[in-house]
Amino acid sequence: MRSIHKKCCNRGRSTRTVNCVSPGPTQTGYIDDQLEKMVMPDIPLRRLGEPKDIAEAAVFFASKQARWITGQVLLVSGGHYM
Repeated sequence: MRSIHKKCCNRGRSTRTVNCVSPGPTQTGYIDDQLEKMVMPDIPLRRLGEPKDIAEAAVFFASKQARWITGQVLLVSGGHYM
């Protein structure tokens, strides 16, 4: 993340931010019932993610509220990687 940020933002005075959204298990059609049963015990919020969950994190990074946030990785996983 640091090298991407430096490459993108070290060209004079830049207002670009570089961040990453790291999704956890998200139901996009590829998670069958068997896989869901395997991963569910590892997700503290007890549900699979939905594409909307990931999209809302990306929208946040693109918003004015995130203008002072850069070089961050946001885990959007329901706590799966805690």
